[in-house]
Amino acid sequence: MGKTFNNARHAYLSLSIAEQGLQTLKGIEKYKYLQNVDVSGNRLTTLKHLSALKHLIKLNASNNQITHMLDFDPPANLEWVDYSVNKISKIEHAEKSPYLKYLYLDHNTISKIEGVRTNQSLRVLSLNANQIEKIENI
Repeated sequence: MGKTFNNARHAYLSLSIAEQGLQTLKGIEKYKYLQNVDVSGNRLTTLKHLSALKHLIKLNASNNQITHMLDFDPPANLEWVDYSVNKISKIEHAEKSPYLKYLYLDHNTISKIEGVRTNQSLRVLSLNANQIEKIENI
């Protein structure tokens, strides 16, 4: 619990529902002030229900079954995302988060670095254990 961005009221700011066997995040929309969300180690294939979280800063969606990154409408202030150990084959929609500073995509099936040149705030791009043969487009 904490105060909302404008100190108007108390709200849940962090949520950890890791390793619960979840297949959907339906219902998370009710907690619109969440800033830190950990849904790692589930069986999620999409994060579309996170679109309602306009204050999200940190997202851990590692160890799921996700095939498309940022398949939801991310808030502008999203800074940290971990999509490690999923089924992502392409870096996409990174431009949706212009203030993204940390992006972890380790242990996926990415073969080409693309889609991150416009992210001027990006400080860490981790692509360990992917299928990248040539470093380019950074």
